[in-house]
Amino acid sequence: LPQLEQVMAQISDRCEIEGWKGLVPDGQGNLQERLLTPADVNLYHLNDNFILPSTRPHACSLVELIATHAQPAEWFVSHTWGEPVSKFILCLKQLAADRLLPPTTTFWVCAYANNQHNLTAEIGSHPTNSSFFRALKLARGTVVVLDEGATVFQRIWCVYETYLSLVE
Repeated sequence: LPQLEQVMAQISDRCEIEGWKGLVPDGQGNLQERLLTPADVNLYHLNDNFILPSTRPHACSLVELIATHAQPAEWFVSHTWGEPVSKFILCLKQLAADRLLPPTTTFWVCAYANNQHNLTAEIGSHPTNSSFFRALKLARGTVVVLDEGATVFQRIWCVYETYLSLVE
């Protein structure tokens, strides 16, 4: 969670100053490009405006860039990229509080753990060769983060992750 809080701090510090733009729902079922506020920023926006530019010089994942030591996956997080990062973090904080998890608890989140510059290598030729599958196998549990529309259950990868968590 401390690293996720660092990410949120970067969003708060940089989003409006740097003029991050992205597609945001207009309230009528359409997406409209506009300047973002920190509350708007989802993982699509964060990837375009922060993760890819920050990791490009090293062609690595964000975790590889900011971690000070190895971080085995304790909890695998299944989610969509469309929910605001701030709400996503609040969900994980609530889980940590509800389960009395120590602050050192690690969450595997694809956007941060995968090298966004080489997703072909991360996904592999078969789902069982993917970084997602390996992280699921290592984790002691899976957290499904629901956005307001519960779109996580409309995403095939998320359904696959939930399925593996239940049957494997």
